[in-house]
Amino acid sequence: MALSHVQYSKTLSQKLPGWLRRQSRRLPAPWHEATLVLLRLDLDPARPMLRALYAPGPRGRPPADPVCVLRAFLLMLLLH
Repeated sequence: MALSHVQYSKTLSQKLPGWLRRQSRRLPAPWHEATLVLLRLDLDPARPMLRALYAPGPRGRPPADPVCVLRAFLLMLLLH
């Protein structure tokens, strides 16, 4: 499912306060910083460029949303 940046940021904004209030398993500072970066970074304009890199007739299961894949990659880079 392809989430727009508005939907993504709304969902993340709703979950973030709960993550910050937890006492038993606090959100580590690097994760909080990475969350704030991804919250502000609108990758929707990159969707057509990234989708053009996918195979025109994919076999097997449908491909993952390219923006979600890019977000996951950026998260990995921000946390390592």
